[in-house]
Amino acid sequence: MKNIKFLFAAILVSLFLTRCDYVTPKKSTVVIDTAIVYQRNILIEDYTGQKCGNCPYAAYNLDSTIIMTYGSKIIPIAVHAGYFAIPDLSGFYTKDYRTSAGTTWDGWFNMSSNGNPAGMVNRQDFLAVTNHKQFTDWYGIATNILANLPTMNIKITNSYDSTSRNVTSKITSKFLQQLDSTYMLSVVLTEDTIIGNQDEYIPYNTGNAVNLPNYVFNHMLRASFNGAWGDTLSTGPHAINDSIPKTYNLTLNSNFVAKHCNVIAFIYNSVTYEVVQAEIARVTTQ
Repeated sequence: MKNIKFLFAAILVSLFLTRCDYVTPKKSTVVIDTAIVYQRNILIEDYTGQKCGNCPYAAYNLDSTIIMTYGSKIIPIAVHAGYFAIPDLSGFYTKDYRTSAGTTWDGWFNMSSNGNPAGMVNRQDFLAVTNHKQFTDWYGIATNILANLPTMNIKITNSYDSTSRNVTSKITSKFLQQLDSTYMLSVVLTEDTIIGNQDEYIPYNTGNAVNLPNYVFNHMLRASFNGAWGDTLSTGPHAINDSIPKTYNLTLNSNFVAKHCNVIAFIYNSVTYEVVQAEIARVTTQ
C-alpha cells in the first residue's frame, strides 16, 4: 500500500513538471548616450633659442600657466630658429637644435627677426601681419579661442618599431562643420626632457645673462613627417562627418629618445594659415 502511494505521488510530481514551461528571464535594455564631445585644441608655437636670455620666461609661462590651466587643450611646439638658435661650436652652445621646418616657418612668419621670445597662437592674424604675439598675450588669446566650438577633429594612432626606430602615424581628420576652404595637414615630431645649455636673464629683461648648463628643454621641434607646409588634406567643399585618413612614416634620429617624443598634427587654412585644430600623441610609452 505504501509503495502504491509513493508511486502515485511520483506520477503527480512528474505531471506537474511536464506542464510547467521554463521562462528565460528578459535581459534589461540599457540605452547609452554615444554622443561624442569633441575638444577644441590650440597650437602654440614658442620661437626660441639657447642664446636668448628672455626665452626661458616664455617657456615657464607656457608650462606653468597656460598648460597648467588648460591641460591637453594646448598643443605646444618650441621652435629653435633664427640668430639665438645658432650654435657656437667653440663656446657654450655646441648643440644645434634647429630644423628645416622650423627655419622655414621662422622666415615666412617673420618671427625671430621681430625679436624673441615671441610666438603664434593658432597662427592667427598672419594676413594682418600681427601674428607675432608676445608670450604675455598667449593666455588671453588661447582663452578667447577656447570659447568657440571645434570645426574639425584629429585622431592620431602611432606605432613604433624599436629595432628600425620607425614611427608610423595614422592621422584621421574629421569635419565637424560644413567648410569650403582648402585645408592643409602638417605632421611633426617634438621631444621633451632634453638637457642642454641655455642663457637666462635674471631678472627678466635685464641683460644679466646666466649660463644654465642643465636646462630642460620641452616641446622641442625635432623633425617633420611631411615637410614644412604639410600636404593638402582636402580642397572642399566638406560635409559634416567627412573623414580623411592619412598615414606617415619617420625614422627617429639616433639621438632622439623615443619615449620622450610626440607626434603633433595640425590642420590649417591654406590661405590664412590659421590653425583650426591640433592634436598630440606619444610615439611610445616604452
